[in-house]
Amino acid sequence: MGTFSYLGKENENLIKMYTTARQFRNAIKPSEILQFKKDGFENKVFPYVVNRSFSCEVYLKLIIKNNGDSFENVHNIKQLLVKAKIGEEFEKYILKGVALANVDYSIERLDQDIETISKAFVNWRYIYEQDDITVAAGLLDLMNDYLDSYCKRIIKDRFDVDMDQYPFI
Repeated sequence: MGTFSYLGKENENLIKMYTTARQFRNAIKPSEILQFKKDGFENKVFPYVVNRSFSCEVYLKLIIKNNGDSFENVHNIKQLLVKAKIGEEFEKYILKGVALANVDYSIERLDQDIETISKAFVNWRYIYEQDDITVAAGLLDLMNDYLDSYCKRIIKDRFDVDMDQYPFI
């Protein structure tokens, strides 16, 4: 991916983190979760949840790294969200989006839903080992959208690079 090597190795790594998160985010689109075929259907719910949750993890680690902090083998989205220090802005984004959809939603409910996605990357990778598991898929999608935009702004502000110019990444 040598395109951004002029930024230096450390800075180029932030862009690599962004492109990794974006690729996992886009690996399976919401419309592709269930693919109907003439002999049945193909269900991609498990890889969708794993990819989307891993994407959130990488986006959050990019934010943490950009803030000059470390994340030491953390795979818990809630812990990363706290460490990224974007909680209040993220809460406002989610509550505003939910309000536009005329859905009754609270900070308490948001916290409960974050718990369902906090360990999704780890738990849903090994779904066959789980007895009963749920995930707030809608929140996972909203979080991906928010984090993608947030990280694009970081890259634009820090390096004056518009990642929308690289849709193939």
